[in-house]
Amino acid sequence: MNKNDEQKYLEEFNGYFPPWNRDAGIINQIQEVLERIKNMDSLEERVKEAEKTLKIHEENRINIADCWCGAKLWNYKDINEYDTKNKYERLVRELSNLCHELRREENTKRLHTPKERERERERERENKVDPNTINAIKSIFSQLLQLIQTTYGINSPQYQKAEKEQKEIINILEKSSATEQEQYLGLYKEVQHLLKKTPNLSVEEQTELANLSQKAEEFTEKLKEKQIKAKQQSKNNTNLYLGIGLGILGIGLIGLVVYLFVREKKKVE
Repeated sequence: MNKNDEQKYLEEFNGYFPPWNRDAGIINQIQEVLERIKNMDSLEERVKEAEKTLKIHEENRINIADCWCGAKLWNYKDINEYDTKNKYERLVRELSNLCHELRREENTKRLHTPKERERERERERENKVDPNTINAIKSIFSQLLQLIQTTYGINSPQYQKAEKEQKEIINILEKSSATEQEQYLGLYKEVQHLLKKTPNLSVEEQTELANLSQKAEEFTEKLKEKQIKAKQQSKNNTNLYLGIGLGILGIGLIGLVVYLFVREKKKVE
């Protein structure tokens, strides 16, 4: 870096901290901001002012650090780091802490309004897990696994995959809200209703069953993505009726059962 660049950084630094009085510039400004915010009556206005000014002073803090390094100001005897750069950084931290306290106070106050209390109670009701829902899902899973075991055997890759997927889905659902569990159970009940009609399903009902299978698997994938914040693992369930040989290993728990019933219906025909 040449002397001209260092001079520009020095001039910019002196703009923040005037040589004749280092407190007269940015130091005085942020002290006035802190005092003004503390004396405001409205909590909402205090929060807005604190957030707005904090953003400005955070940018100034970064610029001042650049000036300090760019002009190698530690070499200047008439510039005291403690009374300029460090002092300003302490005041910025004070403003940041004040901003955080005001936000917390605002959130606490909001929660104590009747409307917010009712919303909080509603959220608690939605998230309250009903063990009966999980048990109902486990019961249906058990029936589906029994069908797969009867068809392929307990040591078959098909059964092992289905059992593993069942455990994964239960683990996901147990961490989900009551509303989400009810939605998932509703999908499975629709599947159960159609499976009871086999092997006399019409073409339209077979299509509906396949769509429900895909919908259930997409639902669990969305829950999984929501919980672990990961990319949704793509599952291609578009060829449920074309499960030939080991290809059916790529089908999910419901999809595999759908495949079995459709296969049996084709045998009857």
